[in-house]
Amino acid sequence: MQKMLPAAREMRMGAEQALEALYRNRAAARANADTLDDVIFAAWRLDALGMKIQFSNEINHYYWDAYQHPSDGERVENDFEEISSTNARLEDLRDATTRLRGLYEKAWLRENRPYWLGNVLVRYDNLADKFQTKIVTMRDAQRQYGLQKTLLPPQQLGFFLQPSDH
Repeated sequence: MQKMLPAAREMRMGAEQALEALYRNRAAARANADTLDDVIFAAWRLDALGMKIQFSNEINHYYWDAYQHPSDGERVENDFEEISSTNARLEDLRDATTRLRGLYEKAWLRENRPYWLGNVLVRYDNLADKFQTKIVTMRDAQRQYGLQKTLLPPQQLGFFLQPSDH
């Protein structure tokens, strides 16, 4: 993830620009118009990959920041809000995964029978479940902080890379 981080923003920007152009110009497509849904799916996948890279780094940074400044309650709460709240990073990752699942299902059904589809979709379901589990874990950690003013060590929650700016 660390090696891919410098390219994540560019990857997402390129995917978003492609999606905007595809949606804006979809009606003008003549030749190969039947492939647009697959190209749109590919752009969403690239955006989601870039998002995973970017947000994993940011989530790690925010938790380490909270952990290193436990006496600053407002700062800790703001860090938690960046990690998990309405439209926060973990929720966006979960939502992107479920969107990809739906797009993949439609793409599959355009070309295949549904026989094996469930065996492929379970990968998206498992990833969305991992994000949801992390959301619950972070909310529990936030609740614990609210009650006891203590935070679990970052490594215990899966945050192994201490940011270099601290």
